[in-house]
Amino acid sequence: MDTLLHVAAPAVVLWFFLFVWHLWLAPAALAYEAIKAIPPPSPPEKPARAVPEKKDPPINWIVWKQMPSYTLKEFAAILAKDEPSSMKTPYEQAAFFKLIMSEAESGKLPYIREMLEGYGRPIERALDADSRIWREDAIKWADAHDGCDVSQIR
Repeated sequence: MDTLLHVAAPAVVLWFFLFVWHLWLAPAALAYEAIKAIPPPSPPEKPARAVPEKKDPPINWIVWKQMPSYTLKEFAAILAKDEPSSMKTPYEQAAFFKLIMSEAESGKLPYIREMLEGYGRPIERALDADSRIWREDAIKWADAHDGCDVSQIR
């Protein structure tokens, strides 16, 4: 029995320390190393300087008041209160353009019919964004439709 105690006791003690190491000390050591590996928080950075939003220059409506006619695209921009000479087409301007095109196609909005020379005889130009309307006709048409404000070109 003494031999068993001398042989088994160190094995049990060794097994107990291995059990404690794997159950408690090793995970704690790993967690401690992981926490040490986290870099310290850096001082708060200065917020980036706010860039002012780019504003478009104001629209000079005096020029557009003096024009005798407009293209359908320009008239759609006037209804949307956008710069008529701009190349961009915002959603509201595109919606007005669709309305104007459908009204011109149905004959409710008179437009200037242009004749082109083609194969020895004149042909009528197709209705498109560059078709022109007289200023007076455009204002009359806008007055007859709700939501179409042309006060900026009166």
